[in-house]
Amino acid sequence: MGRFSVEQYVEFAERALTELVRSECAVLWREAEAKISDQRWSSVPTPVNPHHLTTARAHLLARGWLQLSDPFDASNTQLLTPGDDHGRKDAVRTASRAKESASRPHGAMGTGYLEISSRHDRRGWRASRP
Repeated sequence: MGRFSVEQYVEFAERALTELVRSECAVLWREAEAKISDQRWSSVPTPVNPHHLTTARAHLLARGWLQLSDPFDASNTQLLTPGDDHGRKDAVRTASRAKESASRPHGAMGTGYLEISSRHDRRGWRASRP
């Protein structure tokens, strides 16, 4: 039996999620799970299992404390952002764009890994044309 009740774990998850989204303005869900589940979040006494994080996310979304972005890729990836971005709209917009760009399989130039690797050898040198 664990040291804490399910309700306490959900409270820990709510606290950690709110703090993470406040500090970063936009967070990928898988990133939030990793940061809060893999290691102990600084303000909670224990790492929180992902199923408690999912419950906490549902509670925070229902209360309007967090919101989910529209899906921005084929795998329906969404960002968690603050429910009230009053006075922080630019910061949230900038963080959202950065997270979306970083989570895409190719860089900002639109060049995917396969396209790059076919033009360069293993050392990164540009392949000569035949």
